[in-house]
Amino acid sequence: MIDFDSALELMRKYGYSSTSVHPFIYKKGDTLGICYSYIDENYGILERVKFFDSLEVMEEFLKKITWVKTNGKANNVRMILDNYETVDPKVIFLRNEKIMVKGEMEDIEGFEARAAAQAKMDEVSKVILQAGNLLLVYDDLKTRQIDYYSSVIKLRNEVRQKYFDLQTMVDDYNGVKTNKEVKFLPDVSDTSGINLMMEVSAKDRYNQYKNSHPTMEEAKTFVKDVWDLNSNLESNINYYEKQAEENKIRNEERVVDAKLEYMKNLQAKGKTLFKEDLGKAFRQINADCKKNSVELSNNFIQEKIANATKKYSYYDELDFTKISDYLRESIQNTNYGDLAIKYAKKDPSKMAEEKPTVKLPLNEIASHLTLEYNEKLNESEQAVLTLYNSKYRKLFDLILAIKDFNKKSITEIIKILNDNKDFSKIKTECFDIIQKRLILPVNMEVKNKYFKNINFDSFEMFIKSIVTELRRMKAINNKMLLNSDINLYFHIENIDLISSKYFLSLTNDINGVISQINDSNDLIALTLLKQDVPVLYSPYTIDFGDLYNKDNMEIKVSGITIFELLVDVGDVLVNVDDNTTKVVKYSSRPRTIGNVSVVDNVLMDGQNVFCKLALVNNLANKTEDDSFVEEVVEEPVVNTPQVSPAVTEPVVPVEPVAPVAPVAPVEPYVPVVPVEEVVVEPDIEVSPVVTEQSKINIEPIAQEEIVKPVEPVSSDQTIDNSSNFEEKKDEENKVVVPVELDNKDENIENKDIPVSSSLDDSKQNVGMLASMLENKVQTEDAKSTPTPVDNLMNGLQKQVADLSNKKEEPVKEVVEEVKEDKVVDDISFLNDIMGNMNEEKEEVKEESKEETVETSTEDNKDSDDMQFLKDLLG
Repeated sequence: MIDFDSALELMRKYGYSSTSVHPFIYKKGDTLGICYSYIDENYGILERVKFFDSLEVMEEFLKKITWVKTNGKANNVRMILDNYETVDPKVIFLRNEKIMVKGEMEDIEGFEARAAAQAKMDEVSKVILQAGNLLLVYDDLKTRQIDYYSSVIKLRNEVRQKYFDLQTMVDDYNGVKTNKEVKFLPDVSDTSGINLMMEVSAKDRYNQYKNSHPTMEEAKTFVKDVWDLNSNLESNINYYEKQAEENKIRNEERVVDAKLEYMKNLQAKGKTLFKEDLGKAFRQINADCKKNSVELSNNFIQEKIANATKKYSYYDELDFTKISDYLRESIQNTNYGDLAIKYAKKDPSKMAEEKPTVKLPLNEIASHLTLEYNEKLNESEQAVLTLYNSKYRKLFDLILAIKDFNKKSITEIIKILNDNKDFSKIKTECFDIIQKRLILPVNMEVKNKYFKNINFDSFEMFIKSIVTELRRMKAINNKMLLNSDINLYFHIENIDLISSKYFLSLTNDINGVISQINDSNDLIALTLLKQDVPVLYSPYTIDFGDLYNKDNMEIKVSGITIFELLVDVGDVLVNVDDNTTKVVKYSSRPRTIGNVSVVDNVLMDGQNVFCKLALVNNLANKTEDDSFVEEVVEEPVVNTPQVSPAVTEPVVPVEPVAPVAPVAPVEPYVPVVPVEEVVVEPDIEVSPVVTEQSKINIEPIAQEEIVKPVEPVSSDQTIDNSSNFEEKKDEENKVVVPVELDNKDENIENKDIPVSSSLDDSKQNVGMLASMLENKVQTEDAKSTPTPVDNLMNGLQKQVADLSNKKEEPVKEVVEEVKEDKVVDDISFLNDIMGNMNEEKEEVKEESKEETVETSTEDNKDSDDMQFLKDLLG
């Protein structure tokens, strides 16, 4: 029996004061021990209790946990539990993933020297040594079972004591006096299900073979017998029945604890006028505790025995010299298939090629991957991995969740995305807001480096570019390889879903993964990534800040705070452990007694189910061609001048455009407007009036289209050139166009009048003058249709004659004046025009036969040619 003061003094000897941090003294009734917490390498921070029969056992435990805290990492030693559901499990210490034997922790160097000597033994001696190691594993298993039987008896007696205390409190509340006593179960050594005769026979043979070596066949047979001895012990049905019994006792204990707490509260209230209905209150407590109880499945025992059978089924595949190592590591690694590969019989010729297992600190692994990120990935690959570390992960994951996303059309992908309830917000944040921020000068550097392959021209092009970048990620393959084994986590609803994934996103943040769990059936995948596994990693993330804060819209790049890796499922072989581990978390509420914190109870604080996976490199067996080819699409050929971009960027495919009809080339003559720049539809009279809706537009005419000749206009027709028009500037062609302010004639059809901007000012002015005069020609002979050049010549001759006689007649012809054109009012200017026209008249007539410009004018009897020329010239 341990007394309180002696236990507290022993704790202080090892630096534990039991005041503010773990470990604390645990005292509940006559039960005394410690409440401790530790960081489990696989399952995070766990809190448990440990009870002791003597101060010597308590000191041994304190010495071990203190040594592990100080020297564990340097010697690759860690703590595990034999059961992660119970509150007071057996603690196991592993060194190099093997169970440490008695005295090993105190003499690491001596054990290393003996291991080196054993490596030089002959083959028979090595096999006998393995038999001895198997007997050590057996002794440890046997001790664990016997101790467990004893702990269950002790737990049952504790619950009996609590029921007795509860009955005493109830009797006292009801005013009933009784003289009952507690009857405890005897604490005897229980060896139920343990084959002691087979154990004694094996140990006798071992002592015999140590002194006189047998043949190799006898040695192998002996090893198999000791193997079966261990197998029978681990298949002991009584051991698992005791576990099921303990679970029931724990549920009973929670009920009686709740009732005791209820009765303590009643006593604290003192006497009242009306007594409480204890029966009703206790029934409610029973119901509440049942909801929160931990229940074992009906097939629990069969599952445990089947698991032990599977564990020992790999005997024929194991190397005889490592068979005990397999069993030792299997205590904490139940992925027996993966372990069997690790300890399998090896081809002697290939043993020299094997790399030793390496387990480096996380910061060294991160440094190595950062180096590979900078040296082996191109800028586009770096960009997409960094984008995945940012707010874009949700969008990327939604697309990756679409089966065969890289084979579907963009329309299909967008439709599927829109069905997601969160997609509207994701689209707003990843497309609409970011698109506006990336045009800011402060974000140009981030845009050019990390968004250079993301197209924001339209949402369709945006999703298309994202799909392309995800294809780029899948093609990275083995550019980044782990330089160490490492354990990471991810959340998954069902283990079978792994085969449907494109990527696995793994992290060392176990609390973050636990926070993602919404259903009690969800799993946390504890994943062992082996050395040389291909991974995807970016040491950076993109910080967008508060997207709805318009005062600070800068986008920043920063280092990651949580270690995360991506694994392409197609690049690895996934070995799934059939077993799961239920990890229950407990918490305590220490109370202060004097200057010491004491724990008298621990409560369950949640539970999670872990499945185990092992990932190894599978690229050597990969047949699918994942190489990434940048899409290059030729730009469509158009008949308009193109400006070549200064920097060549990947061309994004665009929808096909309607073909453009070819335009027949025509050389521009000085006095004539080029015919290809005027479009006239056949059989339609076109008004020369230009309204506010008029546009400067050049459209091609099919070569085979025939244009109807223009009917001559009588000389007495006039066009009112009054204040109904004002000048409107065409910014594109730099031409001043008259615009009608008030169209009095509602029957006039408005048509576009194309204007060429390719001629210089003087040529354009003359061309327009010729075009306007052509519409003034009077034809005497109705049978003969004049050409545009004839009309122009006749009109010019008449204008010169009329100008000489100084006649003034109003003109309603609409002309287009070129901006900043110099007005020439010398009559000799017109004579020069006539001379040039005579020289080229024949050639122009031939071309006029192919295309004729048709215009119509408004009837007006008050035509005045002299006024027209005066208005035109100045």
